[in-house]
Amino acid sequence: MVRFRMTAIPVILILGCHGPVRIDYEAVVGQAAAAGRDTYREIPLRRFALSARGSLERRLYERVEQAVELANRFIDSEDNHHFPPGRRFRASEDGKLTVESDAGDGFRMRLYVTCGMTFLSQFDFSAQEGIDGFSVGAVRDVYRRPVDVSIANTLFFTLEGKWRSAEMLAALLLHETSHTLQVRGQGQVSYWLEYYLRGAVLAEGGEEWNELEKVPYRVETEFWRWWAKREG
Repeated sequence: MVRFRMTAIPVILILGCHGPVRIDYEAVVGQAAAAGRDTYREIPLRRFALSARGSLERRLYERVEQAVELANRFIDSEDNHHFPPGRRFRASEDGKLTVESDAGDGFRMRLYVTCGMTFLSQFDFSAQEGIDGFSVGAVRDVYRRPVDVSIANTLFFTLEGKWRSAEMLAALLLHETSHTLQVRGQGQVSYWLEYYLRGAVLAEGGEEWNELEKVPYRVETEFWRWWAKREG
């Protein structure tokens, strides 16, 4: 989630979409971006999933699959007390990321790279939930060259400009999906109004002291506790 969204919106309009995360794109990603790829879009997981085996895009989708497997193992574990039971993630062979539900109210998740999250990443936020998934920010090139934002974004990179591991991706997926379930249960307009009220008016901000952040942060904490036991 994002701190102080209401005050950030006019600043975005004035200053434009600039984030703090910088990498040497060609050195880190291992390829130059094609002209015109520096645009905001839905992350094309289908393209990644159907790419040639061994390609960067295919390896990134395989990391998503690994994250989904880790998230599901955690959901089924005794360490999970707050992520809703009866729900599981699924990453299909053709690139569809879904949240399945025993109650029949599952949905397809869509992940976007947006201008707003690119700007807000400078306030140490990687993602922001929506009704059908979540959005992330773009990662910029240190030499101001164009980048492929479907790869260079805070889904796959940390705010320090490092590749995000499968377990870090799983934690992000669990946290933001916990929010998405809140949005779907409450309604998007009602949810945002309450979040704005709590974050700005009641000065609860956008971290774990915000009432709407308590469950997502608890889910993430429980996941990392489960991960530590697994690795130990």
